[in-house]
Amino acid sequence: MNLPNLPTDNLYKFVALVGVVILIGASYFPIVKAREYQLSMVKLEGQLRLLNLELEYLKEKATHLKSDQDNTGHNRTELIYEAHQLKMKHEKLKTKSEELRVLELDYVFFSSMQRIGMLMGILTGILGFSLWYFKIQRYQDRQLKKNS
Repeated sequence: MNLPNLPTDNLYKFVALVGVVILIGASYFPIVKAREYQLSMVKLEGQLRLLNLELEYLKEKATHLKSDQDNTGHNRTELIYEAHQLKMKHEKLKTKSEELRVLELDYVFFSSMQRIGMLMGILTGILGFSLWYFKIQRYQDRQLKKNS
């Protein structure tokens, strides 16, 4: 695949194209981060719902254990094991919640960088295209008109 050659014959064209590239990059990357953040949030909320369901099941089992006087040693051991599993899952969820907070901070950072990058891209592009037109292209157009 051959990429088109960038016009590097003068500085103003180069500055204008750099401005366009900055504008495109500043527009695209925060969108990617926002999507990553939203997907992580959906996964975390799903895991939280599962944990709540397991907690409800454990509470029902504990209620059943209190009413059942037979074979309580086995049931208590099983209940203790499930409570331990639930605590481990809760700790995993807390870790994922912290990861989500870091992602949220990244998203806020990239959003502010998006604004700055878009402003820089627009200003750089306008500056480059203006200088290119007013310092070079107008005179080239006059010369072409004169020669034809």
